[in-house]
Amino acid sequence: LMVAGLRASGAGVIAGELVMRAFFHYSPYDALVSNFRSMSAQTLAYYKSIQMPADALKIMTGAADVMASSFMPFVLLSVAALTFLLSLTLLPRLPAARVTGSRFLFRNFSLPEWLLFLFVIGGVSPLAQGTVRMAGLNVLAIVALLYFFQGLAVFRATILRFGFGAGGRFIAWAMLALLMFYGVAPIALFIVGLFDPFFDFRKLNRKDVP
Repeated sequence: LMVAGLRASGAGVIAGELVMRAFFHYSPYDALVSNFRSMSAQTLAYYKSIQMPADALKIMTGAADVMASSFMPFVLLSVAALTFLLSLTLLPRLPAARVTGSRFLFRNFSLPEWLLFLFVIGGVSPLAQGTVRMAGLNVLAIVALLYFFQGLAVFRATILRFGFGAGGRFIAWAMLALLMFYGVAPIALFIVGLFDPFFDFRKLNRKDVP
């Protein structure tokens, strides 16, 4: 469902861009990039006014330029992916949905195995040039985000398998949130999600699995 939803979202973005350019001579994508650059400039100006170190400002400026010039498709699809995942997880828990249908459990989130081929294709995209390179990098980024979600689902399933109480679950999620700030948790969860199709971490040590 997630991959199908992202395909539909990507097709909708492309169709909307083509229609707006053909009939109204207006590009929503260019407008988005322009607004992003404007907001980035305002944010950087604020940080400069509070005397943020020059090295940090330089890194933030470079990151904003790269994001605006190459990774706006990833930004659009990442928002769509997060919204779709939250809707799958939260909406079935509303009173009406609990009566009319079954709930989607995030701990069971799993991506199709063929998505690994997209990861490999995106991984070699830096060797290309121009539009092909940009498209490949955006594919790599969105696939990496999806595998991060799968790693997060494995983390959720692991907490439940160990039978932590409310206090234990709070500590586990708090530690994960803390490690997010240092960049350790995102990389670790991505690696777990990437290798989950091979090792199936959620079924380790089960007696009915050889």
